[in-house]
Amino acid sequence: MSRRSGTVNIESERLLLRPAVPDDAKDIVNAIHASDLQNFSFFRKSLTLKRERKYLEKIMESPSDLLYIIFRKEDERLIGSIGMHDMDMVNRNARLGISLFSKENWGNGYASEALRSFVRFVFNVSLNYSGDTRFRKLHLNVFVENKRAQKRYTALGFRKDGVLRSHYLLTDKNGNEEWHDMVHMSLLRSEWELAQQKGAA
Repeated sequence: MSRRSGTVNIESERLLLRPAVPDDAKDIVNAIHASDLQNFSFFRKSLTLKRERKYLEKIMESPSDLLYIIFRKEDERLIGSIGMHDMDMVNRNARLGISLFSKENWGNGYASEALRSFVRFVFNVSLNYSGDTRFRKLHLNVFVENKRAQKRYTALGFRKDGVLRSHYLLTDKNGNEEWHDMVHMSLLRSEWELAQQKGAA
C-alpha cells in the first residue's frame, strides 16, 4: 500500500483513527503501561519509549504494514490501535489486528466501530497500480478463549477457517509462559460488500 494511503484519517461517529507516527511513542507507551495489558506480555521484549519509537519508525518504512491509532472524539483520548500486517500486494490480502488498551473501553462498541470503519477503508482504497487493486481479503487470529471477540468478528462477516494449535506464547508479569490456541478467521471483500447491501455492515 502506498504511504499516501497511510496518511488518510478515518472517522466514525465516536472515533478518530489516524496513522501512527514515531512521535506517538510516548503516548502509546503511557497508555499501555496504565492499562490492563501490562499484566501480560504481548511483546517479546519489555515495552520502552525507545523500543516503541523504533518500532513505529520501522512500521512507517515497511511496505507490508499499516498502523493506525484510535482516539475517542469526546475527550481526544488514545484508546488503542488497529492495523494491517503481512500485507501481500500480489494476492491482495493482509492480517488484521486491533487492540484496545484498557478494559474500561471494552463492551461499549468501540472495537466494532473501529473495525467497521477500518475494514470499509481497506476494502475501498486502491494501490498504486493499474486496474482494480483493492484488497480482497483480510484475515486474523484470535485467542480461542476470547469468545467476545469471535462474536464481534462474526457479526462483521468474518468466518472461522480453523484453529491454530499451541500457536501463541503469552508471558505474564511473573515470567510464567503459556501457549495458546488461536482461531483463524477471514473476510472476503465480496462478502463485506454483500453484507453492506443487506445492511449488516
